[in-house]
Amino acid sequence: MGFKPSHMAVLDLLALELQRNNWSMKSIHRAIVLSATYRQASLKTDSNATDWELRVQSDPGNELYSRFPRRRMDAETIRDAMLAVSGMIDMESGGPSVMPPLPEEIVATLLKGQWKVSDRRADHWRRSIYTFARRNLRYPLLDVFDRPDAGASCSKRDVSTTATQSLQMLNSQFSYECSTAMSARIRASHSPVDSSRSSSEMIHLLYKIAFSRSPTSSELEGLLRFIGDASASDDTRWRTACLAILNTNEFIYLD
Repeated sequence: MGFKPSHMAVLDLLALELQRNNWSMKSIHRAIVLSATYRQASLKTDSNATDWELRVQSDPGNELYSRFPRRRMDAETIRDAMLAVSGMIDMESGGPSVMPPLPEEIVATLLKGQWKVSDRRADHWRRSIYTFARRNLRYPLLDVFDRPDAGASCSKRDVSTTATQSLQMLNSQFSYECSTAMSARIRASHSPVDSSRSSSEMIHLLYKIAFSRSPTSSELEGLLRFIGDASASDDTRWRTACLAILNTNEFIYLD
C-alpha cells in the first residue's frame, strides 16, 4: 500500500544486526542514533553551505535522508526541557503519578476532589511521564502541543502550529515559574555587579544552558541592549530574557 523503501540495503543490514544482537531493540536504536546520517544538521551553516546546496538540489524532498528532518519536540519533552534548563526538574524515578497545579480557570470546571494537587512541592516538577492523566482532562501545556486524547488509541501524534501554543508558552503560570527559576540560576552564577562584562558572561551561560552553544555576536549585542544597566540582582529583565529564550524555535525544535 505504500512506497518501496529507499534504502533496502540499510533495512537488510539492520535486520541482520537485530538478529546478531539477540533481538535487542536498544542495540538497533543505538546504531541508528549514532550513525552519521542521523546526526546530520537540518539547517544550512557557513561551514556546510556548498555541500548543503548540492544536497537540496539532488534530494529536494529529503527522501534519501540527505539532511535531518527538522521536527518539534513532543509535548512531554517540551515541559521536561523547560524544567531542566530552569534547574527545577525532579529526576526521582518510580512511584505513583503526581498532580501538579492547574490554572484556576480549569480547576473551576472540575468537581471537588477530581484533581488533588500533590502535597510535596518537588512532585510538581517531576518529569511529565509521572503526571497523572485523566481521560477527560489534559494538562494545559501538554494539551496545546498535541498530546493525544487518552480516550482513543493513537498510532501517530498530530503536529500542529497554533496561536494557543504561543499564548501558553508566553503567559502561563508554568512558563513564568520556569523563567523565574532560570533567571535565578543565571544570576546566582555571578556576584551582583553592574559591569557589562558580568552581563556578557551571564548571557553566555544562558545560551550554554538553553542551546548548548555560545551566542552569536548579534544575539549577544541584542540581549546586552535589552538587559541594559540591570544588575544581577534585578530579576525583571533577566526573567523576561529567559522567557524569550524558552519561546524560541531553537528551544522547541530539534535541528
